Amino acid sequence: SVYYCDQPEQGALAAQAFYDAMVAKGLPMDGVVGVHMSVVVPILEAKIQNFVDTLQGLAPDLTILETQYNENDVNNGISLMEAQLAAHGDELIGFFGGNNVTGDAIVRVIEESGRAEALVGVAVDSDPAEIEGMKNGYLDVLIVQTPYDQAYNAVMSAVAHIVTGEEFDDEVNMPASVITPENMDDPDMAALLDPTILARGGAEEPAADVPEELYLVYLTPSTESGYWGEYVRIGIENAVMDAEEEYGVTINYEYAGPALESSQDEYLSILEGVIAKGPDALIMGQLAPDAVAPFITDATAMGTYVNLVSVGVDLPGDQYGSVYYC
Repeated sequence: SVYYCDQPEQGALAAQAFYDAMVAKGLPMDGVVGVHMSVVVPILEAKIQNFVDTLQGLAPDLTILETQYNENDVNNGISLMEAQLAAHGDELIGFFGGNNVTGDAIVRVIEESGRAEALVGVAVDSDPAEIEGMKNGYLDVLIVQTPYDQAYNAVMSAVAHIVTGEEFDDEVNMPASVITPENMDDPDMAALLDPTILARGGAEEPAADVPEELYLVYLTPSTESGYWGEYVRIGIENAVMDAEEEYGVTINYEYAGPALESSQDEYLSILEGVIAKGPDALIMGQLAPDAVAPFITDATAMGTYVNLVSVGVDLPGDQYGSVYYC
């Protein structure tokens, strides 16, 4: 199975939201738009390209600048946007940011420009700076993905398969939502913006007569991966508690991974050690699935059920378990 949050579709949603904000603010349809992203990742490039193509179709006279990459550094992002403001002046009508760090930069630049009514700000994902920026009028729209939901379902489906043999649909889209100042306080939208409000703390002690014990490992690409990683972790931990209650199992849960996402060699070393322990289920966060494919094959051959969270490509479900990507 593949549980996913469609990346190109996010680009289309963002473009429509950007256009709607332009209309609402009465901005010219022949202005200049800045497009910004963290790093080059193929599936994320598809999102950016769909944003550009969709917005250009909605407003053919816009000039959409070449995508700028900030290396996931908010200060780099601010500098790149300020350079565009300096170069294009009042002709520049807004920014699109493809992730939360870039969204943070948009908030800062629009706030410091004093031109909130003349600039559109649209970004993907959410963190406290973006949420506060939207409340204060510096972001018009957030396209919010589903890290919590993907992680939660990764655990629940793995446990269900192990305990009951249940199979799952090949593909389930867990789509992004369009969040604006008007709907951001709705309970469902508030939970998407900030899944930390869903955290429940520790699970209760299991009953003495539980029929089965499972060993589950969540291997993160970075223990310091910021808000996205935190939202995934909360989804996994809530699902562990719910799965114990629903299926009458005790789940021994372990969280592992390198400190930095760039430490791929360390990730693979930790993964090899985890597989050697023979867990019943392995939930993996990984943006470079090709590198881990041989390890996943080894794990499944040893009887470990493997699901992936936030993977950038579609992998065959019958080989890898359920694949979750966004």
